[in-house]
Amino acid sequence: MVRSGVGDTVGMGERSASEARAAGVHLPWVLAPPRVRAWAGSLGRVLGARDASGGFSPGCCAVLELAGGRSVFVKAVGTELNEQSPDIHRQEGRIAAALPRLAQLPRLVDTYDDGDWVALAFEAVEGAMPRHPWEDGELRAVLENLARVHEALTPCPLDDAPVASERERRLLDGWHTLAGMGRPPAGLDGWFVRHLDRLCELEERAWDAVAGETLIHGDLRADNMLIDGTTTVFVDWPHASRGTPLRDLIGWAPSVALEGGPDPETLLARYRPAAGGGGPRGGHGARGRPGRVLRPARPAAVARRAPDAARVPGRAGPCDGGLAAAAHRVALSTAPGRTFQQ
Repeated sequence: MVRSGVGDTVGMGERSASEARAAGVHLPWVLAPPRVRAWAGSLGRVLGARDASGGFSPGCCAVLELAGGRSVFVKAVGTELNEQSPDIHRQEGRIAAALPRLAQLPRLVDTYDDGDWVALAFEAVEGAMPRHPWEDGELRAVLENLARVHEALTPCPLDDAPVASERERRLLDGWHTLAGMGRPPAGLDGWFVRHLDRLCELEERAWDAVAGETLIHGDLRADNMLIDGTTTVFVDWPHASRGTPLRDLIGWAPSVALEGGPDPETLLARYRPAAGGGGPRGGHGARGRPGRVLRPARPAAVARRAPDAARVPGRAGPCDGGLAAAAHRVALSTAPGRTFQQ
């Protein structure tokens, strides 16, 4: 599927229909409020507009062809379409404005905000989403480009960027939520009840383990990548935060496996930070302390430290794809191994 612009798709291009991704329904550009379209016109005389598909925002997403041969990708949304989406666009605009000029990063052209509707204009990017199933060479190139991005964004260029550990504390608190219920939900397997205290400990350590000094993307997926030759542009940055690059890799790893790529262990082992640090083996490590870095552990070592070798009740063996091992690496890679007892 050929993508044009930042964060959405236009047409099918070279990709087959079988590779189409799930997506929401956007408002056509012609139905955007006149004031928003007038702002877009201030960027240059608009010769044509191509509505984009893909992504999940209910707002407008379109590539505008401007006089002089220039193209911009515009995304716009108002509270009438979704109360939360304008704030997401505002956050993306704030982060995008702080990104350095780098071939792998989107370039913000202008923003519009009238208190209700918010719009962002980026330089259009002609590219294609990664092929599914993942091709080895393409995945290697994406990892190399990601390492360059992490290097360029270390130290974090945004002084007041959200802190990854604080965000994880809000989003990944399932074990603490269960523990606070007083009585376990009906049907909860006894294994989880017996080990709930330990699971809460691991959850807390995972919050701290994502700390770092890199501006990380926070929402890496194939549909947030545009490949143009050997360059991968990573788009859609509203969920960026200050943390360790390892968080980007672990968050992305499950979808890579589901899309026909390698398991999480293999993916993390293939990541090589660019010269100068910024990756899991360089820069600040867990809890933001220099010299204490997160290092990918060997699968066997992780399995020995994981609860019951990451065994889930109702399954005959360990979790498929190594996802449990990858998750445990965040919590355990900076501490001595500890095991569960059944």
